[in-house]
Amino acid sequence: MHRPADPPCIIRAADKSERRTRLGLRGQRVRDPDGHPEGILVVSPEKEDFGDNGEDDAYYDATFFSGAPETADIRVGMHVGVWMEPGSTVMTSYPAQAAAARIEILEDPRPEGAELAQSRAVERALDSLKKGSSGVPVVQEAMYDEARDAWTVKLLDGERRRLAIEVQDELGK
Repeated sequence: MHRPADPPCIIRAADKSERRTRLGLRGQRVRDPDGHPEGILVVSPEKEDFGDNGEDDAYYDATFFSGAPETADIRVGMHVGVWMEPGSTVMTSYPAQAAAARIEILEDPRPEGAELAQSRAVERALDSLKKGSSGVPVVQEAMYDEARDAWTVKLLDGERRRLAIEVQDELGK
């Protein structure tokens, strides 16, 4: 059973009308970018299959969004929607690079009996990955088990290895 989450909240909006922006990506903030404190790296959990290319058939959309100085309010692990101005340039590296017009923090569930919200459990799981590891991690799901009083966060590390990381449901750790 889930407690009602706080309503979504817009952290930053451009001076232009919201009607003129387009959704760039929905996903989770996965790590703090080195040397770029004014941006965030967001990765979609939705797998796109490009199996016919003879390479890795699992692709996850990832974009580094700059131009959003209020990112201090958006912690690693939070699920966000990021909008861009229509016609704005997207550099097609991996991860892609684009300017954010607006960032919205999406629902952050806290199941009945849990002390941590889902984003805090994801943040701790991502923090447990090796520092300095290359690649872009992908959070696939986070589940709370009330009987064990723990979260299981399933993710792919930067090298696309499947991991299930257990996070104890304790505040202050």
